[in-house]
Amino acid sequence: MPEIADKAAMRVFIRNERRIEMAFEEQRFWDIRRWKIAESVLNGSLHGMKITKAADGGLTYERVAIQTVSFDARRMYRYPVPLSEVQKTPALGQNPNW
Repeated sequence: MPEIADKAAMRVFIRNERRIEMAFEEQRFWDIRRWKIAESVLNGSLHGMKITKAADGGLTYERVAIQTVSFDARRMYRYPVPLSEVQKTPALGQNPNW
């Protein structure tokens, strides 16, 4: 484990380690929401990989932009309450900006 200078560096190290260790366990979405870093991580382009097989059998890899996404921090950290639930209990109300 590398030397960790302060709390912020330790958080960066732990987040990166968790991202790598749980890469295929579908936890990343919930981690970035819990850590409140979604507005910096989820704004921009989603990328995929285009793999092309050459005539000689070799493979080439090209990073390709798939979709542009945006995360609105004012409202997207909380889901909207379903309308049917709000109608059952009007005092419940709706989450902000929904």
